[in-house]
Formats: sequence, structure tokens, C-alpha cells
Amino acid sequence: MQSGSRVDVYLFFSFDLVGSSLLKAQTFNRFHWVELFQYFHSECRRQIASRSVENAVVWKYLGDEVLFYQRISTPYQVEHTIRAIDRALGALTQDLSASAKYGAAAEYISIRAIAWTAPVLSFAEGVSDKMTELVKQLEAAEMLPADQMMHDRENNIVDFLGPNIDTGFHVAASARPEHISISPALAEFLRGTERPVLDAIIEAGN
Repeated sequence: MQSGSRVDVYLFFSFDLVGSSLLKAQTFNRFHWVELFQYFHSECRRQIASRSVENAVVWKYLGDEVLFYQRISTPYQVEHTIRAIDRALGALTQDLSASAKYGAAAEYISIRAIAWTAPVLSFAEGVSDKMTELVKQLEAAEMLPADQMMHDRENNIVDFLGPNIDTGFHVAASARPEHISISPALAEFLRGTERPVLDAIIEAGN
């Protein structure tokens, strides 16, 4: 084991409130919209944690949106997480409508989910010989990912940068309320189409 570059496949997903701008213009007796956002953030975390989604981590909060990331160690993990996201979306929608405190907001907002994948390059401690060799092969073939993980260890901040990381924003443009929308690459992954590079990355990462 040594320090060095590694490549991992990550699943990114988010939940967000559709119609929050209209919501902010309303006045509610039982809550302020900031409280609703805090409730939504907390419930998203709880729903994912309660469905045994391994290694899913909150990436960031963007106002009314909660983004997660998850390093993928098996193809089945992706399938399990997508099912969990879909069920969490249904539970979040139902719980909001039934909430004694926040139910009045359901008239103005809905919830949607987005998911996509990307191979990500990072620098890490304890890189295995198998991963080191794979990185060399990908570099020689000019196939190293353009997407990178940036880890500010001093401030405990993790961020992801690159063209495939931005896929979520493109998917969001056509995403529908109360549905989970996934990227074309993720759809291909779930279909089990041939993916030698991604499979090699997942194998080397274990």
C-alpha cells in the first residue's frame, strides 16, 4: 500500500423541492420556510440512513436541495441505492402531506430526485498495487477521468469537480416532480451493458 492516485466509480444523487420560490412568498402560521428546509434536509438524511444505503454521505446543501455521494464497490450497490432513493422519495412526499406542522406546504411544493454516476480521480493514502497498475494503464490509454475529488482535510471538506459531475444539472433540467430521474450513463449501468473500464475500476477499488 502506498500514497498515490486512484480512480473510483461514484454514484451521486439528490432530493430537492420543486416550487420553493412560490413557497417563500407564502406566510404560514405554524412555520417559516427556513424551518421547512431544515426539516427537509433532516428527513432526506434519515430516509437514506434508514434504508441501509452503505457509505452514502451528504455532499452539500444547495438551498432546497440535498446532494449525496456514494463510492461504488459492487454493481448491485447501485441497484440497491436507486431502489432506496425511489422509496425514500415516496416516503418524503407522503410524510410531507401528512405532517401536522408542514402539511400546508404540500399545496405549493413537490419533491423530486436525481441520480447519476461518474468515475472520479483522487489522491489517497493506502492505494493498492492493483489500483496503481490500473491508473497507469488508464493514463497510458489516455482514459483517466477528467472528474476529480478535492479533499480539504484541514477543514474536512470534500468536493467533486469535472464535466461528468455537472451531469446532475443537465438531468435536473428535464426532471419531473415526484419522480426519480437518472442520467443516460446510469441507465446503461443498470441495464448491465458491457462496461469493461467501469468494472475494472470497481474491481481494483476493492
